[in-house]
Amino acid sequence: MKNGQETWKRYNNRMGNQKIKKMKIVLVGSSPAMLLQALILAKKNNNVQVLEKKNRLGGSWKTSDFYNIKNIETGTHIFAPWKNAKLFFQSKKFLETKLKLKTFFLKPQPVRIINKHITRKELAKIKYFYIRGGANQLVKNLISLIKKKKIKIFFNKKIKKVLVDSRGKKRLILCDKSSIEADKIYLPLFVDLTNFYYSKKKRYVTNFKSKVSKHLVIELLNKKIRFKRKLTYIQKANFSKFIDRVCKFNFKNKTIYCLRLSEIAKRGLKESKKKQIHLIYKDLLNFLFQKKYDGKKINFRAKIYTYNSSYRNIENVVKLKTFTKLLGLNLIDTSEIIKYISQNIKQLNDSL
Repeated sequence: MKNGQETWKRYNNRMGNQKIKKMKIVLVGSSPAMLLQALILAKKNNNVQVLEKKNRLGGSWKTSDFYNIKNIETGTHIFAPWKNAKLFFQSKKFLETKLKLKTFFLKPQPVRIINKHITRKELAKIKYFYIRGGANQLVKNLISLIKKKKIKIFFNKKIKKVLVDSRGKKRLILCDKSSIEADKIYLPLFVDLTNFYYSKKKRYVTNFKSKVSKHLVIELLNKKIRFKRKLTYIQKANFSKFIDRVCKFNFKNKTIYCLRLSEIAKRGLKESKKKQIHLIYKDLLNFLFQKKYDGKKINFRAKIYTYNSSYRNIENVVKLKTFTKLLGLNLIDTSEIIKYISQNIKQLNDSL
């Protein structure tokens, strides 16, 4: 491709005889918000497809295996309210009635929460909740609805480029080993795509920074331990320089903590993984015991999980919104699940 330019005609000539799949509606990514968007679209369309670059659904809500435990959460998730308490509890009702999820109020309530999308007055009305079975149950129930609506999922589809013809009627998605022509394309806000091509020898660029999040999942194996301090979720942890966030969840009667690691901890892992994990573990125990850990042996097992996200600053988010609108592409705000549900509550209730 010369000078970064590529017209639709030039691309077709280069592809030769390679078959291009034709689809009506294509969504890129399988986060809960994108799967919900697919369900909305499926109400009036019978040809909706989802492209997932990994071999597992869920985006940042995907689960992983932790030793002999299957489908465990490996991220510090919370249902963060957006705008007001009314929308928050409407979203809760949607999850319960339409997605058939069982919810419960967190006890104790999350602390050190930072939320710029809601006033203090409205935040005071909020009682945080979570779902039984966590992220695994959320994605599982969404998959069940996806199957009922006959929405197709294609795994291991890494998007490389998006091309739009001069009339704005043809849209082409280039993957690693295949190409897809679609009438409509829906992209997530955190799409890891830099270049958008227009047939009139025009390229639009919106840069992003690959942000690596590392989470340490720790299971305490001593079942009779009693800590003085209890927690469910801390968004801004201030008891350790190694920990940004922490949440606790009981998974099949097992006590498990998930910690999002700071940049200092990430550097420490590179120097000595074993030493850094023990330092983090020591800080966690000091916090839970409300005193300096006395060194008593507490058996545990731990594992590090890595997730890559595409971070854009405000300037590049604006560029992305501008380019996608100009090219007739649809951009979905997938930043927070409750925000997405709140913004689309009527459509979601009407679709399911």
